[in-house]
Amino acid sequence: MVPISIYPYVQLFSIILWSFDNYVAYASCILLISLITVALSLRETRRQSQSLHDMVASSGRIGVMVKRGDRFEEVDSSRLVPGDVVAVPSRGGCVMSCDAVLLTGSAIVNESMLTGESVPVTKSAPTPDEEQVRRVVKVQGFRN
Repeated sequence: MVPISIYPYVQLFSIILWSFDNYVAYASCILLISLITVALSLRETRRQSQSLHDMVASSGRIGVMVKRGDRFEEVDSSRLVPGDVVAVPSRGGCVMSCDAVLLTGSAIVNESMLTGESVPVTKSAPTPDEEQVRRVVKVQGFRN
């Protein structure tokens, strides 16, 4: 359900009412202010849309180390497929725009883009049982 604002209807009613009472100057001011507000709102919405589009487009340009077969190779994060094992650098951190399961170790994750929470969260591997980790991630041939 889309929320309906009555504000534009109140403005239209005010313009009509002021026009009938021969206050054309007041009605014109209300109309002018309304048009300026709509134009500025439209401009801001377009700017935010373009900014979001640019941010999404640039997120695919991040290089990550992925285990394919028996060796690691660097690929763009946009080319990740289910079942890839990604090597997370132990120092310096990294930015990853993908869903992932942490197989071993622990990490401090900034989930502010997902949850809105500004405090970083500590994540750890689901269990030390290697066989259960294999079932969760469905990666065949994983060696710790």
